[in-house]
Amino acid sequence: AGSLSDLAERGSSYDALTSLPGRPLFRDRLAHLIALHQNEAASGDGVPARDGATMFAVLLLDLNRFKAVNDTYGHHVGDQLLQQVARRLESCVRAVDLVARMSGDEFNVLLESIDPAEATQRAQQIAAALAAPYVIGEHTVSSGASIGLVSSASRLATVDDYLREADNAMYRAKSQSLGVCVFQ
Repeated sequence: AGSLSDLAERGSSYDALTSLPGRPLFRDRLAHLIALHQNEAASGDGVPARDGATMFAVLLLDLNRFKAVNDTYGHHVGDQLLQQVARRLESCVRAVDLVARMSGDEFNVLLESIDPAEATQRAQQIAAALAAPYVIGEHTVSSGASIGLVSSASRLATVDDYLREADNAMYRAKSQSLGVCVFQ
């Protein structure tokens, strides 16, 4: 019975298509990091730990031209594209980081123990990795992603604040064809 409940819990917390964590796990982990970051700032001199242990960054990614892939090649190819995107994202991050599928063609990445400059570099690496063509069956598909980034240096207060600002930055990236846009 324990194994079945573990599987049921995993099923509700993970995306079935990509096998990535879903929105609830991402939000929980982000809330934990926000609390750690706020506690550290309140208990000391307000300067993050020297090793950057509680510094983090939130990336929100939206695939470019995903609807066109679905419309041109069908949802089966779109699903395979999402699976390949998930694998590329996982290959771009460290074991301590978290990649999650939030919905549709939207993914989030939580980068832990990272300063803002390193987070920006990692986001640019992710953008480059996702821009490379995908081979899906007999099709070669180009997609790429628009990425919004917000770091803990912004000292936002809640999970919703971080996700809202990352979303705003992502829309700026998409509207200006920037690839990566950092919330300041």
